[in-house]
Amino acid sequence: MFPNYRTYLTEIRDAILAAGNCFQQGFAPARADGNRIWTWPTQGEPQEIGPSDHLGAYFYLRLRGGLRYRNRNDALSSCSESGLLTRIPLRLVAVRACSDPFVVEAWLRNVLQNLSMNESKGWLGLQVLSAEIDPLRVYRLERGNEAPVPDNFFLGKYALVSIDLELEVESASDVCAEDLNCNEIAVETC
Repeated sequence: MFPNYRTYLTEIRDAILAAGNCFQQGFAPARADGNRIWTWPTQGEPQEIGPSDHLGAYFYLRLRGGLRYRNRNDALSSCSESGLLTRIPLRLVAVRACSDPFVVEAWLRNVLQNLSMNESKGWLGLQVLSAEIDPLRVYRLERGNEAPVPDNFFLGKYALVSIDLELEVESASDVCAEDLNCNEIAVETC
Protein backbone atom coordinates (compact mmCIF):
# COMPACT_ATOMS: atom_id res chain seq x y z
CA MET A 1 0.00 0.00 0.00
CA PHE A 2 1.19 3.51 -0.71
CA PRO A 3 1.86 5.68 2.36
CA ASN A 4 -0.98 7.70 3.84
CA TYR A 5 0.40 10.71 5.67
CA ARG A 6 -2.80 11.13 7.69
CA THR A 7 -1.81 7.95 9.54
CA TYR A 8 1.44 9.53 10.74
CA LEU A 9 -0.38 12.58 12.09
CA THR A 10 -2.94 10.49 13.96
CA GLU A 11 -0.10 8.39 15.44
CA ILE A 12 1.53 11.58 16.77
CA ARG A 13 -1.82 12.76 18.15
CA ASP A 14 -2.48 9.42 19.84
CA ALA A 15 1.01 9.32 21.36
CA ILE A 16 0.59 12.80 22.88
CA LEU A 17 -2.81 11.85 24.34
CA ALA A 18 -1.36 8.60 25.75
CA ALA A 19 1.66 10.35 27.31
CA GLY A 20 -0.35 11.80 30.19
CA ASN A 21 -3.58 13.46 31.13
CA CYS A 22 -2.52 16.95 30.05
CA PHE A 23 -5.00 17.13 27.18
CA GLN A 24 -8.59 15.96 26.91
CA GLN A 25 -8.59 15.78 23.13
CA GLY A 26 -6.42 16.18 20.07
CA PHE A 27 -7.26 16.85 16.43
CA ALA A 28 -5.12 15.57 13.58
CA PRO A 29 -4.94 16.47 10.86
CA ALA A 30 -6.38 19.96 11.09
CA ARG A 31 -6.30 22.57 8.34
CA ALA A 32 -5.99 26.33 8.15
CA ASP A 33 -8.04 28.47 5.78
CA GLY A 34 -6.30 31.80 6.38
CA ASN A 35 -7.93 32.91 9.60
CA ARG A 36 -9.64 29.82 11.03
CA ILE A 37 -8.58 26.28 11.88
CA TRP A 38 -10.85 23.35 11.02
CA THR A 39 -10.90 19.60 11.43
CA TRP A 40 -10.16 17.82 8.17
CA PRO A 41 -13.50 16.83 6.62
CA THR A 42 -13.34 13.03 6.55
CA GLN A 43 -16.69 12.21 8.11
CA GLY A 44 -19.46 14.72 8.58
CA GLU A 45 -19.06 18.46 8.66
CA PRO A 46 -15.74 20.10 9.56
CA GLN A 47 -15.58 21.60 13.05
CA GLU A 48 -13.88 24.93 13.76
CA ILE A 49 -11.27 24.18 16.42
CA GLY A 50 -9.13 27.10 17.06
CA PRO A 51 -7.51 28.48 18.77
CA SER A 52 -10.46 28.50 21.11
CA ASP A 53 -11.12 28.84 24.83
CA HIS A 54 -14.28 26.69 24.76
CA LEU A 55 -12.90 23.23 23.90
CA GLY A 56 -11.09 22.49 27.16
CA ALA A 57 -7.49 21.31 27.23
CA TYR A 58 -6.78 20.30 23.63
CA PHE A 59 -4.34 20.51 20.77
CA TYR A 60 -4.37 20.23 17.02
CA LEU A 61 -1.74 19.20 14.51
CA ARG A 62 -1.84 20.73 11.04
CA LEU A 63 0.28 21.08 7.96
CA ARG A 64 2.15 24.39 7.85
CA GLY A 65 3.14 24.12 4.21
CA GLY A 66 3.32 21.73 1.31
CA LEU A 67 4.93 18.31 1.35
CA ARG A 68 8.50 18.23 0.04
CA TYR A 69 9.92 15.24 -1.82
CA ARG A 70 13.42 14.05 -2.66
CA ASN A 71 14.43 10.89 -4.50
CA ARG A 72 16.57 8.42 -2.60
CA ASN A 73 18.57 6.07 -4.75
CA ASP A 74 19.67 4.02 -1.73
CA ALA A 75 16.12 3.00 -0.81
CA LEU A 76 14.75 0.52 -3.32
CA SER A 77 11.19 -0.63 -3.57
CA SER A 78 9.81 -3.56 -5.50
CA CYS A 79 8.36 -1.25 -8.18
CA SER A 80 10.95 1.46 -8.71
CA GLU A 81 14.65 2.08 -8.66
CA SER A 82 14.46 4.66 -5.90
CA GLY A 83 12.47 5.49 -2.82
CA LEU A 84 11.05 8.88 -2.06
CA LEU A 85 11.97 10.85 1.02
CA THR A 86 9.05 13.01 2.17
CA ARG A 87 9.33 15.94 4.56
CA ILE A 88 6.06 17.00 6.16
CA PRO A 89 6.08 20.47 7.81
CA LEU A 90 3.75 20.48 10.80
CA ARG A 91 2.52 22.86 13.48
CA LEU A 92 1.17 21.68 16.80
CA VAL A 93 -0.96 24.22 18.69
CA ALA A 94 -1.98 23.48 22.27
CA VAL A 95 -4.53 25.23 24.49
CA ARG A 96 -4.73 24.64 28.25
CA ALA A 97 -6.42 26.77 30.94
CA CYS A 98 -4.64 27.87 34.11
CA SER A 99 -1.28 26.58 32.91
CA ASP A 100 2.19 28.02 32.56
CA PRO A 101 3.03 28.17 28.82
CA PHE A 102 6.70 27.48 29.60
CA VAL A 103 5.74 24.21 31.29
CA VAL A 104 3.24 23.24 28.56
CA GLU A 105 5.91 23.82 25.88
CA ALA A 106 8.53 21.83 27.82
CA TRP A 107 6.12 18.92 28.37
CA LEU A 108 5.13 18.80 24.68
CA ARG A 109 8.74 19.16 23.52
CA ASN A 110 9.79 16.22 25.70
CA VAL A 111 6.93 14.04 24.43
CA LEU A 112 7.79 14.94 20.83
CA GLN A 113 11.51 14.28 21.32
CA ASN A 114 10.70 10.83 22.71
CA LEU A 115 8.52 10.19 19.67
CA SER A 116 11.33 11.17 17.32
CA MET A 117 13.45 8.35 18.72
CA ASN A 118 10.73 5.73 18.09
CA GLU A 119 11.88 4.08 14.87
CA SER A 120 9.17 1.41 15.08
CA LYS A 121 6.69 3.95 13.66
CA GLY A 122 8.46 3.83 10.30
CA TRP A 123 9.50 7.46 10.53
CA LEU A 124 13.01 8.54 9.68
CA GLY A 125 12.73 11.44 12.09
CA LEU A 126 10.52 13.92 13.87
CA GLN A 127 12.35 17.17 14.36
CA VAL A 128 11.26 19.91 16.77
CA LEU A 129 12.17 23.15 14.97
CA SER A 130 10.82 26.08 17.01
CA ALA A 131 8.20 27.09 19.55
CA GLU A 132 6.14 30.15 20.44
CA ILE A 133 4.70 30.55 23.93
CA ASP A 134 3.27 34.09 23.85
CA PRO A 135 -0.51 33.50 23.63
CA LEU A 136 -1.18 36.72 21.73
CA ARG A 137 1.48 35.95 19.15
CA VAL A 138 0.28 32.36 18.71
CA TYR A 139 -3.30 33.54 18.35
CA ARG A 140 -2.30 36.10 15.69
CA LEU A 141 -0.17 33.51 13.83
CA GLU A 142 -3.14 31.16 13.65
CA ARG A 143 -6.05 33.59 13.20
CA GLY A 144 -4.50 36.63 11.54
CA ASN A 145 -3.83 40.13 12.83
CA GLU A 146 -7.41 41.37 12.41
CA ALA A 147 -9.09 38.65 14.49
CA PRO A 148 -10.23 39.87 17.92
CA VAL A 149 -8.32 38.11 20.70
CA PRO A 150 -10.57 36.51 23.36
CA ASP A 151 -10.02 37.98 26.83
CA ASN A 152 -8.89 34.62 28.23
CA PHE A 153 -5.90 34.61 25.88
CA PHE A 154 -5.25 38.33 26.27
CA LEU A 155 -5.30 38.12 30.07
CA GLY A 156 -3.09 35.02 30.17
CA LYS A 157 -5.73 32.73 31.67
CA TYR A 158 -4.93 30.15 28.99
CA ALA A 159 -1.60 28.79 27.84
CA LEU A 160 -1.54 28.91 24.05
CA VAL A 161 1.61 27.29 22.64
CA SER A 162 2.69 26.45 19.09
CA ILE A 163 5.51 24.12 18.11
CA ASP A 164 6.77 23.78 14.54
CA LEU A 165 7.91 20.29 13.57
CA GLU A 166 9.11 18.42 10.54
CA LEU A 167 8.33 14.76 10.03
CA GLU A 168 10.53 12.83 7.64
CA VAL A 169 9.30 9.53 6.21
CA GLU A 170 10.45 7.06 3.58
CA SER A 171 7.90 6.63 0.82
CA ALA A 172 9.06 3.57 -1.08
CA SER A 173 5.83 2.22 -2.54
CA ASP A 174 5.17 -1.49 -2.50
CA VAL A 175 2.34 -1.03 -5.03
CA CYS A 176 3.34 -0.88 -8.68
CA ALA A 177 1.60 1.67 -10.91
CA GLU A 178 -0.24 -1.01 -12.87
CA ASP A 179 -1.65 -2.44 -9.61
CA LEU A 180 -3.05 0.81 -8.17
CA ASN A 181 -6.74 0.54 -7.34
CA CYS A 182 -8.64 3.80 -7.68
CA ASN A 183 -11.34 2.52 -5.30
CA GLU A 184 -8.82 2.81 -2.44
CA ILE A 185 -8.84 6.61 -2.71
CA ALA A 186 -12.61 7.09 -2.48
CA VAL A 187 -13.83 9.26 0.40
CA GLU A 188 -16.79 8.08 2.47
CA THR A 189 -18.37 11.55 2.64
CA CYS A 190 -18.96 11.90 -1.11
